[in-house]
Amino acid sequence: MNTYFKHKPSRKWTWKLPGDRTRQMIDYIMIDRRWRSCISNVQSYPSAIVPNVENDHNLVLANFKVRFNVQKRTNTRKLDIEQLRIPEVKERYKIEIKNRFEALSSMIEEASLDEALDIRYRREPWISDEVLNLADQKRTIKAKMSINP
Repeated sequence: MNTYFKHKPSRKWTWKLPGDRTRQMIDYIMIDRRWRSCISNVQSYPSAIVPNVENDHNLVLANFKVRFNVQKRTNTRKLDIEQLRIPEVKERYKIEIKNRFEALSSMIEEASLDEALDIRYRREPWISDEVLNLADQKRTIKAKMSINP
C-alpha cells in the first residue's frame, strides 16, 4: 500500500544505508484487496524517534478505517400461488382479505383526520408538551414575520 498513494520522496523511503545517501523503500504495508478501500493514507515518517532503539528504518504508518456494511434481511414469505387453484383455499383467501380490508376501513372511520394531525411524537423523553407548544408558537410567529416583515 505504500506505493498506492502519491507522496513526496521523503515520505516514501523506509530504509537508509548507514553512512551513505542511499535510500530504499523496503518496508511495506500489505493488505488484502477486500480491505483496500478502508485505507486512506500510507506514508513513512523519517523524523519519528523510537526511544532506546537505534534503527536505520523509518516508521511506516497507515490510516485504516473499518467500515462494515450491514445488510438488513427481510423476512419474506414465499407464497405458493398454485394453492389458489384449489377452491377451498381460494375461498379462505378471499374471506381473509375481505376481513383485513373491513378492519382497515373501520380503523379509518374511527380516527378522524384532525386527531391524526394533532398527534405529536416525542423524539426524546425530556421534551414536554409545554416545550412543543412553545416551539409551535415560535414557528407560527416566524412564519408571520416572513410573510409581513
